[in-house]
Amino acid sequence: EAALRFIERDGRIREVILSGGDPLALDDLLLGRILERLRAIPHVRLLRVHTRAATALPQRVTPALASLLARHRPVYLVLHTNHSRELGPEAARAIDRLLEARVSLLNQSVLLRGVNDDADTLADLSWRLLDLGVTPYYLHHCDRVPGTVDFRVGLERGRGLVERLATRVPGHGLPRYVVDLPGGRGKVLAGLGRPTGPGRWRFPLPDGSSVVYEEGPEAVCRTVRAGLPGVRLEHGCR
Repeated sequence: EAALRFIERDGRIREVILSGGDPLALDDLLLGRILERLRAIPHVRLLRVHTRAATALPQRVTPALASLLARHRPVYLVLHTNHSRELGPEAARAIDRLLEARVSLLNQSVLLRGVNDDADTLADLSWRLLDLGVTPYYLHHCDRVPGTVDFRVGLERGRGLVERLATRVPGHGLPRYVVDLPGGRGKVLAGLGRPTGPGRWRFPLPDGSSVVYEEGPEAVCRTVRAGLPGVRLEHGCR
């Protein structure tokens, strides 16, 4: 209720994202009520629902759910798929059901070492998504959060992978490679970063200032300590 009242009061808000958790963990009745409340706000033009259900629980995508989402168009359903192997026959049927209901589909991925950190694997994912009618939207640089150090790919290497990916897929199949800046400053295109030293990058901000983004285990440890003071976590963080 507090979030809905905030959105109602702020006429600058054009798009609302339902994320999570996973909003499709809600039943259709509650999800429908939330969508109806949002759609009734005149200045909210787009709704976006982020979910793993189409791949992790494709049976959740029922005809009733597809119809519910279609009633509130324009709705963008954003899948979260990191590898083409996740897009098997059941996922394909769930995606077809959504497309038949004229729900727009996007996909976001995370660049993960040992999972999808080569250009051919990323290209296979983009082509599989395009085959199914899904637009590759974001490729996220792995966030500096607990438990992810072993999956992180260096930003310089990630930018090189995306350059090679661009030679293997059409323009509409190339996801935006983005970095989620620390301190709640939002996402920026990874290509905007300028190296300032080993593992250090400077990114411009919309207000004309800039922020330094650091990589490596020590940078992760500092982020962990800031968010979880007194907790000892991975790779010797103290």
